[in-house]
Amino acid sequence: MTTLNIFQQYSKEENTITNNILLLFSRLYENNPHVYEDFINGLLGNENIYNIVPAFQQQVGRGGKGIVDGHIESKSTKIIIETKINSKENIDKLLLYCDRFKDVDSKIILHISSASFSVDELSGIEKKMNKIEKKIRFFSITFEDIVGGLKALKNLYPYDKEIVRLCDDFDDYCISQELFSYEPYLMRAVTCGDSQNLNRKYSFYFDPADRNFQPHKYIGIYYDKSVRLIGEIKAIVDAELVNNEVNFKIVHGKMNDILKNNLQKGFIHAVKDGWNIMHDHKFFLCEELFETDFRKITPYGIYSKRYFDLRAILQKKSLPEIKQIADALKNITWE
Repeated sequence: MTTLNIFQQYSKEENTITNNILLLFSRLYENNPHVYEDFINGLLGNENIYNIVPAFQQQVGRGGKGIVDGHIESKSTKIIIETKINSKENIDKLLLYCDRFKDVDSKIILHISSASFSVDELSGIEKKMNKIEKKIRFFSITFEDIVGGLKALKNLYPYDKEIVRLCDDFDDYCISQELFSYEPYLMRAVTCGDSQNLNRKYSFYFDPADRNFQPHKYIGIYYDKSVRLIGEIKAIVDAELVNNEVNFKIVHGKMNDILKNNLQKGFIHAVKDGWNIMHDHKFFLCEELFETDFRKITPYGIYSKRYFDLRAILQKKSLPEIKQIADALKNITWE
């Protein structure tokens, strides 16, 4: 049974995406205005320019002009959102929005897309906006930034069921609509006790063709409670062995002579060793598997597979070359 998702997934139109973002923001606000305010300011770089919760003060003075007993202040704020699926909006169109901020204290234009403006572009656009209307702030964020902010909230409030569901549903929604992908950063650790020698010698991993998997760039060979080998997947193929010749269909990536040679020799070797994989199997092909020791420190092993976002594991926004990843994982453990 498929779990219902809060966010509408039947259309990829930009107005549907915008509606889902507004739904997310409104649900966060209804759940807790203070948390919602912190979430938005986090997206904007923790600049604390977005204030929707009133400030309550007592005994407030102003330059010798008397002290009031109580003071409640709520600043006016307006955010204009421009959504693009995977591109940057035309700057002239963005400038047309600058006349929407009359008598507003905090003026924010928010561009949301899979693509973001550079720091120099942001500065230039903001200068043009401020020639039209003073004190406008322009921000460019991605769908992945929003999910990252939600995950930070989920870690802070793990027992808040609404925040947890909003995070999980919006993450699933973005992936299903291909608004961003974890694939470039994801390692799938797979259990390979008996096949480890084949995996190491031929730099591949094989699975039944009908076994589902989340798209991932890296494969990790796990046995004896540790990921012992890691490789960057160059191609995924559906393959069969007919008269000692390998027939394959490329599912993902590109083949080269190294991959073809390893597939041909490794497939024949695996069958001779008794592996029943002549038909209906998928091969994940790497040019090389690198030794590592990414060790699990809690009891018991893993069942079948486990996914890791290597950015989180290595605490990097971008990943180094595969050899450096393998070396870095030797000094890290997991539970």
